[in-house]
Amino acid sequence: QPMLEKPADQIHIQIGVVTDAEQAQTAMSDNSKKMNDVIAALQEAGLAKEEYSTGRFQVHPRYAPPPRNPQPDWKPQITGYQVINSIHVKTKKLDLAGDLLEAATEAGANNIDSINFDLADPRKHRAEAITAATANAKSDAEALASASGQKLVRILQTSLDHAPVQPLMEMRAMRGMAMDGA
Repeated sequence: QPMLEKPADQIHIQIGVVTDAEQAQTAMSDNSKKMNDVIAALQEAGLAKEEYSTGRFQVHPRYAPPPRNPQPDWKPQITGYQVINSIHVKTKKLDLAGDLLEAATEAGANNIDSINFDLADPRKHRAEAITAATANAKSDAEALASASGQKLVRILQTSLDHAPVQPLMEMRAMRGMAMDGA
């Protein structure tokens, strides 16, 4: 039976920088410098400006833990701030995946949220997949008819579910990814 497999042709990576400091301004300025270094490193590794975009930017206060037996008038106190800044990389340069991760972490990225492989244009392969699925279904129907001593004359009904298109994920796509120290 024919089987349709298409290798992933696009990668998505969430790369982030998390910084902590006593003052919000210090945490933001440290974060901004590190993120600029990360972006410069990604560009040097071969990423174009249109292949990444701002992901999220958050500033959170950090609070001192409450005492074991707090007084009735106890109030939480801010002890510092955490800044989270991330970018979303979307590129077809799968062969750069390892280099991008290595460059980002060496430049100061300390949060890789996710790495996902997918198809840039899943509809492009849909007609091919439908053709292969139909051939598989017809072959199965013929085998069933033959096993039961019948003959397949014609197809009375077909239906197509709306299953999502999934790219073939091969471990060799990860080859070359520098995982040391990541």
